[in-house]
Amino acid sequence: MNALASSPADEEPRRTLIRAFAEALPAAVEGADPEAVHQVRSSALRLSVAMELRAVHALRPDLAWLRGELRRARDLDVALERDLPASLREHWSAERAAEQRRVCAAIRSPRVLGLAVGAEAALARLAARPAPLERRLKRLQRRANLAQRTQEPEPLHSVRKGLRRVRLGLAEFGIKVRDAGGLVSELGAVGDARAFGELLAELPSGVLATAEREHLADIAAREERLRARHALSLVDARVHDLVRRARKSLRRVERAR
Repeated sequence: MNALASSPADEEPRRTLIRAFAEALPAAVEGADPEAVHQVRSSALRLSVAMELRAVHALRPDLAWLRGELRRARDLDVALERDLPASLREHWSAERAAEQRRVCAAIRSPRVLGLAVGAEAALARLAARPAPLERRLKRLQRRANLAQRTQEPEPLHSVRKGLRRVRLGLAEFGIKVRDAGGLVSELGAVGDARAFGELLAELPSGVLATAEREHLADIAAREERLRARHALSLVDARVHDLVRRARKSLRRVERAR
């Protein structure tokens, strides 16, 4: 069999990926479950990684576009889980309701309607290749090094994005890396704190008293710094170790082909 061709063993994981994406869309349109938008964005990322490993480029911009269109809705969903002043909760709840129209329009758009069918056809033809993941590992290592040099929260967002893609890519080969999920969660908390601060910065005047707004902004900034400090203490050792173990596992995959 051609090493680049998909095998029967790939069929069920591929169908599971596509089914998760297709089933998440109606729930996000319905809007009753705050996690539904998150599930669409997560399953779209998993599909994008699967396509990258198979050098399928045609549909990935549409998946990236969908994730971008749903990003603000997700940020608002996360922010509304916090203990908020009544006026701020009312304002963001109204904004989230308005944002739901954007969610529905994106999911019902021509760019998305055929994605599941197109993804199934594309993924059915080709097997995942380790080479794109090797490049991702190199990029992740560089991002982790930058975060360690600067000791700033900003590069951690790129580390998280890279780590998520690496983790999903390794799963395509049946490789699970210890501690990767925990580190993704730690980095996600940094991003959530930043998103909360950005939402506060965009508030129109009158929603909160100036002193209350500044107080919440200070809490968000302190939370981001503290979470970033903790994440930075983990990134160096864990990312280096993850990259080392992932490369070792990928070499075994290559030898088995």
